[in-house]
Amino acid sequence: MTTARLLNPKIVAVAGLAMLLVGGQAFAQPTYSVDVQGPTFGSGTITGSDILTPIGPGTVPPPAVAVPGFAIGVFPTSVGFDELDALSYGKDPLIRNQPNLLYDWSFSVDEFAVGQPGVPAPSVTSEGAFGAGEASADIYSSVTPAGPLPIFFGGNTGLFDGNGGATPFLAPGLNLVEPNPPTPFTAVDPGDNLDAWDIDSPPPAPILGTVFTTPIYYSLDSHFPDPLEVVPPYNTGTALSNGFVGGDVLISTIAGVAPTVYASAASLGLDFAGTDTDDLDAL
Repeated sequence: MTTARLLNPKIVAVAGLAMLLVGGQAFAQPTYSVDVQGPTFGSGTITGSDILTPIGPGTVPPPAVAVPGFAIGVFPTSVGFDELDALSYGKDPLIRNQPNLLYDWSFSVDEFAVGQPGVPAPSVTSEGAFGAGEASADIYSSVTPAGPLPIFFGGNTGLFDGNGGATPFLAPGLNLVEPNPPTPFTAVDPGDNLDAWDIDSPPPAPILGTVFTTPIYYSLDSHFPDPLEVVPPYNTGTALSNGFVGGDVLISTIAGVAPTVYASAASLGLDFAGTDTDDLDAL
């Protein structure tokens, strides 16, 4: 599974010979969530719907809980799991429909991703299932080629590393556990899988009963089986157990109060095959 978020727009000269970055973007302290199969969830102090943030290098200490899941109105399923799998504070750059305007995207992958051959490290290729087996805890950026090369010659590079490895920007690690090689058909993974994040703005303070200074947009996990993770409860069915479907975009505006639907799965053209048959995994 690959999920993506918009980063900086890039303008390509009409002649196709140059590319300029529009308004270089400084990343905020990253916030993110992990799935319920990894050791960070298994520590017993972090849930799959908590919004986390790093507080030091390496895997020790573990990440801090910036916004607990209950503060955005998410509650566990009947078997005790809750899974947030898309996150945004609504501060992403706007997509402009203009000629010669390209975009870079940040994204994450799961432990089964392999990347494209020939992409330099650190990348999904070097960190993925056929490489170091550490890709699932990282955040990457697409790399759009300069000049007249077609888009399919692009690549990707690491922005944030799960356990604090080197990146081109010397960004801090995320206090997550690596490696996480593919372990299909098992309930517990050896490492973490980061499955939701925001790097555009800091999270609001979760003071129960007060209005968030920034709304929190998110989506929850669907119930249908993952063909590579067939051992229950994956997928967790968190959306249905909270009264929504996995294709809904939810919005939380008051800490500790249930969210509302910002954009329904149906309005996004999802769930054509029936209720909760699609799972939105990126915002």
